[in-house]
Order: sequence, then structure tokens, then C-alpha cells
Amino acid sequence: MPFVCGAIDGTLISIEAAKEKERDFVNRHGNHTINVTAVYDSKMRFQFVSANWPGSVSDARLLRKSSLFKWLEVEQYHPFPNTVLLGDSIYPALDWLILMQPSAPDDLSDFFRAHARIPQIIECTFGVLKNRWQCLKERLCIKEVIFASNIIKCCFALHNFILDTAENSEDDFEETDVEFPENDESDEIDESPQIADERG
Repeated sequence: MPFVCGAIDGTLISIEAAKEKERDFVNRHGNHTINVTAVYDSKMRFQFVSANWPGSVSDARLLRKSSLFKWLEVEQYHPFPNTVLLGDSIYPALDWLILMQPSAPDDLSDFFRAHARIPQIIECTFGVLKNRWQCLKERLCIKEVIFASNIIKCCFALHNFILDTAENSEDDFEETDVEFPENDESDEIDESPQIADERG
């Protein structure tokens, strides 16, 4: 779809009960998790990953506290003019974030029908990631949340590396990636307010 640079969604990664602030990591299902938000493109390549927040934090709040929100909403950074992301109704409607609509005017019906397929693509993308790295699918047997966060981000990076390696082996393939700015320190798990006190 024109102007779309990716889709955004979250996934919960199970961990052992955290050593500190254990209750913060309990999600609505009663499991200890880290809430991960990611932006991915049409080739299942992740363009942005935040693995910084406990499982009790909502996806909408996580987005507003992320460096992604700072880049697109506050600093008005756009990889190209009229950049938009696709998301579902758990997120707030923003100029750069188009939400799925259960019903839409006839002149927009084709667009939203295409948009309605996004959840299946999201589940497929996260499914490929978790099937490749079984520790994300089952549970990270780690109580140190900063270490767990780093493992999660490494798995996402290795997922991209595998895709890039496969694509680069095709001599006639050319691709231009959408690039967001580098993550700053505020987007690291040991800087988030909920977990910062864990550092001794």
C-alpha cells in the first residue's frame, strides 16, 4: 500500500519470575512476561523493536513511551514523505498510524480489506521468529530482565540477518530498506522507570 513503511504490533515473551518488582511482569493472563513492540515490513523484516517493558504495561502505553513515538510524533521524523504505519485498535489513531476499521465507506473498502489481512501477516511474522528461536516461543529461563531483554533483541537481529543473507544471495535482487534513527538510551530496558531500580 502507498506510503506504508510497516505494521506495528506487540507480543508477550515469557520469562522466569523477575527477581525485583515481580508483580510488574505479570500480564493479564497471570504469566511473567516482557511486552515487546515491533514494526515489521512486507518481507517479515523487523525495522524497530522495543523489548523494554514489563508484561503488565499496555501496548498503547508502551507505544507512547517508546523512541518510535518520539521520532514520528514529537520530532516529526519520517523515512519518506507521508509515512504511515498500520496497526490495530489497541493503539491510538494518529496521523502516522492507521488503524483497522470494522466498517468503512465504499471508496475506502478495498484499502481496509487489504488492511484487515494485517493481523494474519503479523501472526505469521512473529510465528516465524518464535519457531526459529524456540526460547521466545516457550519461555526464557532467565530472571534477570535486562539479560532477557538483550536476548530477545538479539533474536530479532539474527532473524533479520538470516533474511538479509538469503536475499543478498540472489544476484538480481535489490532492496531499499526503510531506516529509523538509532535507538537512544531512553529505549533501553535498564533505563525504563519500571526496572531502573533493579540495578544495584
